[in-house]
Amino acid sequence: MKTQLQLNIYYCKRLAKQLSAVLLLTLLVNQSVAANANVPANSKPVQQAESEATNRAHKQHLQAKLRELSSYTADFQQVVMDITGEVLQEANGRIHLQQPQKLHWEVYPPNEAVLIADGNTLWHVDPFVEQVIALDQTASIQAHPMMLLAQPDSPSWQHYAVSAVDNVFTVIPQVTGQASLQDPALGVKKLQLTFSGATLNELLIIDEQQQSNLLTFSNVSQNQPIAAEKFQFSLPDGFDLDDQR
Repeated sequence: MKTQLQLNIYYCKRLAKQLSAVLLLTLLVNQSVAANANVPANSKPVQQAESEATNRAHKQHLQAKLRELSSYTADFQQVVMDITGEVLQEANGRIHLQQPQKLHWEVYPPNEAVLIADGNTLWHVDPFVEQVIALDQTASIQAHPMMLLAQPDSPSWQHYAVSAVDNVFTVIPQVTGQASLQDPALGVKKLQLTFSGATLNELLIIDEQQQSNLLTFSNVSQNQPIAAEKFQFSLPDGFDLDDQR
């Protein structure tokens, strides 16, 4: 039976893997919906055309919101819950995002963990085992269905539906002939972003096991300078490096 400490480490690692979904926030604004726009509306049933037009409008609205997130710094509270709503883990930390493709994510003790994306490498720092895992950032992006959205020349937008109610946007994979989009190994089944005006104040990630990671942000600062050193990594003394690039 796992101890609470082991469970904390497990959920922090799961969240670190899912943070590639958070990283897309710095990149989504560069995407094109031309693949959908180029299909003549009169070639589809009216109801389908209207649905797709609404989907495009919501995507464009979300992109407009995300365009205001060229940089983003905030404290966060994380709550992990299972499908029944039982709280599995809670944590606090701080996030820094900056376009293009920069992320610094820190979870405070006792569940401490750090994830740094410097534009080339994803560095996952695990203080509990004094180990750092280095991953190729481009390969990590390509391996994640949500991060495929970060490729400007990708037609992947057409495989995701965006709905919106007021300032709450939900992004989910559409049911298509591409089974890979529904592969449980891909991790994220739904991403929900909540804004207050132009400010992102909540992010909900639902995984393949229907567990939820709810991130509530506070002390938010948008579009303010972030020191370049925040996204630079150096191996801590005594830590082992597992270089998987």
